Amino acid sequence: MIKIALLLMVLAGIADRESLRFSYCTEQGFDDSCGLSVLACLMDKYWNYPSNEPFLAADYLAGKTDKKELWISFADMAKILEKNGFICKAYRMDYEGLRKAARGFAPLIVHYSKPKGHFALVLAAKKHWLVTADPAEGCVCVERSNFQDRWSGAVLAAVGTKTAKNNALLAEAIDSAESRLFLLQTLPASKLDPGRW
Repeated sequence: MIKIALLLMVLAGIADRESLRFSYCTEQGFDDSCGLSVLACLMDKYWNYPSNEPFLAADYLAGKTDKKELWISFADMAKILEKNGFICKAYRMDYEGLRKAARGFAPLIVHYSKPKGHFALVLAAKKHWLVTADPAEGCVCVERSNFQDRWSGAVLAAVGTKTAKNNALLAEAIDSAESRLFLLQTLPASKLDPGRW
């Protein structure tokens, strides 16, 4: 009986894989809401500005009788950010430019051309891999070549003016993803999902 009680105490502190992946990322609630989810994550988690996907969706769709889907563009994202007191600017850059930008301005919003019209946050960009907060995949390490196969080269940088950036959470998210990568690299190569950790 004591062994079972100890086992239950140990297991109570263990989070499931899904919870771990989305600890530092907002999971998208709808098939076409990745942009709104990325904005909610950027604003709420990394800039301490209270926001969530349903609120942003309701605000975005308000007064738009012709708009029924939640897919948004970079221009829409910039308008939403500016409306909420953020300063933002869109860029087109190569991978080295992204690495430099991530060192000083992470998290950055990136646009993927595959899958079409998808958005994610880049939390860190290293020489051979990145840490992304993807509303469909969670907070994961992505191999550089895999990222570049999907990335359109478009980046949206945003800085909050009403609240301070949560650098502690950003560092914790990066550390968590890098720790999982380190653990996975100790496994035989055949067990790894190529391109995503």
